[in-house]
Amino acid sequence: MKLPPFKRLLKWLLIVTVVMVLIGGSVGLGVWYIYYKPTLSVDLAMSDGTPLKTYVFNPDGEGPWPVILIRTPYPFSMMVSIMPPSRYTDGEYSYVLQSCRGTGKSGGEYYPFSHARADAQDTLDWLVTQPFCDGNIGLSGVSAMGITANMTASLQHTAVKAAFVSMAPQSSFSESTFIGGVFKENQVSTWMAMQDAEDEVEGLRARPVWDEQWRELDFSGYLSKVNIPVYNVGGWYDIFLRGNLENFVYLQEQGVEGAKGLQKLSVGAFGHLPISGELDYPKLDTKFGPMMGNDELRWFDYWLKGVNNGIMDEPPVKYYLMAAARGDKVSKKNRVIE
Repeated sequence: MKLPPFKRLLKWLLIVTVVMVLIGGSVGLGVWYIYYKPTLSVDLAMSDGTPLKTYVFNPDGEGPWPVILIRTPYPFSMMVSIMPPSRYTDGEYSYVLQSCRGTGKSGGEYYPFSHARADAQDTLDWLVTQPFCDGNIGLSGVSAMGITANMTASLQHTAVKAAFVSMAPQSSFSESTFIGGVFKENQVSTWMAMQDAEDEVEGLRARPVWDEQWRELDFSGYLSKVNIPVYNVGGWYDIFLRGNLENFVYLQEQGVEGAKGLQKLSVGAFGHLPISGELDYPKLDTKFGPMMGNDELRWFDYWLKGVNNGIMDEPPVKYYLMAAARGDKVSKKNRVIE
């Protein structure tokens, strides 16, 4: 079902607002008007023949390079405008952006995170055969893209070396769809509208019981398979903080070889959307946001390039210790703990 033009405009503005907040709002509006031409644009056929639109942005010069993969349900134009490919290509990474099944210019029917692992497997298998890929792949994503990154991490693909995941739940069932068994009406309806999938809301509402379909689509059933270092970033006011915390604790303490003891967690004073009211926490550390400033690239430099930059010598957990932050009564006790 298509939205009327006015509602489609509102939907677009909502998407833009959400993603700008998720990445920290650090990119100016002027970048919207820049068109980023991919080095390669491929209709990549999945095992069942469904084509997924896959965009490759390579650095200047001769490859191959390590690859950063992001799989998204959001529009291509929005993704490259708000998070420019240069974020990765300037760091000598090949950046691969793929539209999930049934979204953007990809084929197939859309249903949240359907075929997430199978499509990621086909994509990884293709990537390692490409001349631009040096065989080392990192996964990145915020929110929905964080979920796809987590699902991909659970495949134990030998080319995937690390992941950087911000504000993503462990369980889409219990953290974002049914809270204590109650359907999360506003969040689910709004988010599905962002994917032009309003007609599927009633189907979700009718499934309040954990079943085989939920088990297939929910990351909670695959967490134990993750065998790579994952840098989790959460916000104290974020709707998915529980997932970031639980994913970190499990993988750090009980994870399989390759994951156990190699995780990192950062928690800041922010939410999935701007915090309402008068709260205004001091920016004590300008990098302390959803993408953790340079920490994402430092993380990938260490695990994908072998750069000894000291990131693994730092504490596994750092967090923003919140104190009063209302109006003119901002406490000096607000600080970052490492």
